[in-house]
Amino acid sequence: MKSLFVRERYKGALIIISKFTWRAAVIIITTATILFGTLLFNSEVRAAVRKVIVEWYEHFTSFTFKDDISNNNFKYLYPGYLPDGYSEDTVIDLGNIVRIIFMNDVGDEIRFSYKPDSFNSNISVDNENHLIEEILLNGNIAFIIISLDKDFDNGVILNTDGYVIELWGMMAIDNLILIADSIFEIKQTN
Repeated sequence: MKSLFVRERYKGALIIISKFTWRAAVIIITTATILFGTLLFNSEVRAAVRKVIVEWYEHFTSFTFKDDISNNNFKYLYPGYLPDGYSEDTVIDLGNIVRIIFMNDVGDEIRFSYKPDSFNSNISVDNENHLIEEILLNGNIAFIIISLDKDFDNGVILNTDGYVIELWGMMAIDNLILIADSIFEIKQTN
């Protein structure tokens, strides 16, 4: 009988201890969440968190462009330079995104697309088969994506004048840079 009373006492003590432990865990987690959120106001901490997120994407690099300003005056852009033999093949105008494919007689393509940077765009690039470098192009930062394998395209990603521009093709990166450097606005006539 004595052992039953001892067990009952321990059982009651365990219930009380588990309630306090549970409450303490909730308080600690809530406090940690609030402190972490507060730390994100510090730019150095945000940079460290961003670095961790980038490290999680070990095999891909993601470029995200987001502007808070809405772009109501959509511009139509076009390259002023194309390598010999290339001509416009397909134009797809989706309102906020325009894609143009240029093709030569052999069937090689240059894929040119652009969209307002207010259109929350995210572009992923394979790190295993590409080398990514940053250059300055017309006063804007451009990312050149150099293929490490002949089966993958080279590319240029540029954020300029409120637009994110992408160029991709199986050609020398220098040609894609020349094309990106030649892009101009087409004046629309109504």
